[in-house]
Amino acid sequence: MNTRDGQEVIQKHRSTGVTATVTIPTGQAYRSAVGWSVLTMDGTGALHVLRTVDGTLTVDTPVTGFPAGARPLLYRTGGSVARLAIVYALDGRTSVGLADLSDGAFRASPGPTPSAKRSWAISSCSATRCSSRAAPRPR
Repeated sequence: MNTRDGQEVIQKHRSTGVTATVTIPTGQAYRSAVGWSVLTMDGTGALHVLRTVDGTLTVDTPVTGFPAGARPLLYRTGGSVARLAIVYALDGRTSVGLADLSDGAFRASPGPTPSAKRSWAISSCSATRCSSRAAPRPR
């Protein structure tokens, strides 16, 4: 569970009650939070993943691989605390990709096909976390 208070995001684990506070650096603005990660954007438009170490020190990991000139439109969580879907506009087209919150790597979707390896269905302007188990075949 995440709550915001100015430049701080207070994170609390729902079952254990463990908390951590992420301080958003000056010059960065909050965009989204999922699990123990906070996504921000700086004044140049660069995205950052913020996390705490030992509940106090905020570590800033730049998001790499986000297309140059792209404008984020929507940040979508979906059942995974490891990745965040980002819908973005570039050259008049809308696309979507996944940001890995552990290392900041962004991977654009190659098209409107499900990503079975990562259990995300990505198409047009939406990204949905899917079950990792195969559905039973109809008889």
